[in-house]
Amino acid sequence: PANHVQNCFLYTGTHDCNTVRGWYDDELTEETKTELESVLDKKVCSITVSEAMVILAMSSIADTVILPMQDVLGLGANARMNRPGQVGSNWEWRLLPDQWTNESIDKIAETTHKYGRC
Repeated sequence: PANHVQNCFLYTGTHDCNTVRGWYDDELTEETKTELESVLDKKVCSITVSEAMVILAMSSIADTVILPMQDVLGLGANARMNRPGQVGSNWEWRLLPDQWTNESIDKIAETTHKYGRC
């Protein structure tokens, strides 16, 4: 965050990346998890890391923040969109009606308003 500039686009991930939760669960070492907690200035776990990263992005000075739905909803690696270089099983993830609940809508709306991104 200290290196963010205003005139930029900030993403928690793209279609070619693991979800934040999948990244945390499957790709980070314990040392890197400790470093992440230092940047976030709070303890996180598999269940809370996506929300923490969404808040970090939304509170950034970046003009534009783009959040994949998988990260907004805190979904794991099973919701990953694409695995570059892997044939098959790509581009199959879809948002299901029961995943986008009133609770999740209210939570992202509150964060959007809190950080002036509406």
